[in-house]
Amino acid sequence: MNILKIALAITALSINIAAPACGKSEVTEEHAVPVLRVPALTAAHNAFLEGDHLTMVKRVRDVLADKNADTMAKDNARELLEKAYEATNGKLPADWTLPAGFEPIAYKQVRQEHSDGPELRVRLDGRVDDLKRMKGLALLRGSTVILDSQAGVGRFTGDGVDEDGMHYFSLETRDLPAFPEPGIMTLRVTLADGSVTEGWFISDRLAASTSPVVIEPGEAVSVKGANPVLKWVPFRSPESAKYERRNLILWLSRRSDDGLYSKAWTSFGPAADRGDAVLGGEAGLTTGDYALDVVYDESRRFGPMSLVRRSSRALSFHVTR
Repeated sequence: MNILKIALAITALSINIAAPACGKSEVTEEHAVPVLRVPALTAAHNAFLEGDHLTMVKRVRDVLADKNADTMAKDNARELLEKAYEATNGKLPADWTLPAGFEPIAYKQVRQEHSDGPELRVRLDGRVDDLKRMKGLALLRGSTVILDSQAGVGRFTGDGVDEDGMHYFSLETRDLPAFPEPGIMTLRVTLADGSVTEGWFISDRLAASTSPVVIEPGEAVSVKGANPVLKWVPFRSPESAKYERRNLILWLSRRSDDGLYSKAWTSFGPAADRGDAVLGGEAGLTTGDYALDVVYDESRRFGPMSLVRRSSRALSFHVTR
C-alpha cells in the first residue's frame, strides 16, 4: 500500500477534526504531525485501506489505550472507526467470542424521558441456553467497575424463559449523572464451571440527546375503553447513523394491588415512520393504572456485541372500561 495514500487519508481526517466548523482549513504540519507520530494510528489507517477491519479495530484500540497518544490522535481513531462502520453496514469484527450457548449480548446506553426529566442508565441484555451455567457478568471501563452481578453492582434479572427455551438476562445500573466516556469497555462472563471469558469493545456515539414525544394519552390522564390509541411523533435520534438498525418497542405494564407492575402488552418490530398504535391487543386492557414506555433502539454490531443507543419516553395513565 502506498504510504503517501495512507498519510493523505490520516491528514484529511485530522483536518476534519481540527478544523473550525465555520470554515475550511489548510493542510498544515500542525494538523498532520501529531497524528502521524502514533504508529498504531498509521497501522489502523493502513488496515482500513486494505479492507482488513479486524486489524483496524485492534489498532484503534491500541490508540485509545495509549496514554501518550494526544486528543487529536484519539479523535482521529474514533472517526476512522465510524468510517469503518459505514463501510461495513454497521458490522465490525472482534478477536473474541462468547461461550457456547450465548447469543450476542447487547450493551445499551439508555435515555428514558419522564415528566420530570431524563434518566440515564447503562445495561447489558442477553440470552443463554441455560442460566444456571452463568455465574457472573461484569462490565468495566479501565479499572472502573460499571456493572458486576457477583459484587452486587447493578440490578440483575434472570427469570425469563422465551418460547424457544432460551433464558433471558439483564444487568442494569441505577440512574447515572452521565454516561461513561467513550472508550474501551471490558465484558467479563464467568461460568459455573469456573471458566472466564473476557472480551472488549469500543463504546462511542451511543448517547442519545433526545427522546420520543408522545401526543396521547397524556401523562396521568384517564382514558376510557379497552383499546386506547397511542399517538407519538415518529422518532430518529440526532445521533443516529444511516447504517444503524432501528427498532421500535412499545411496552405496557399494569399496576397490581400490591403496587408492583407486570407486563400487560408489548409490540416489537423494525422502526418505521408510523406514529400510532392501538394498545391492548385482542384481549384489551382492564380497568387500572398503567405505565407505558415508547422505546427506539438504534444499534450497530461489534463482534459478539450489539451496541445500542436507546431513547425512550415513559408515562403513566389510568384505564376505565
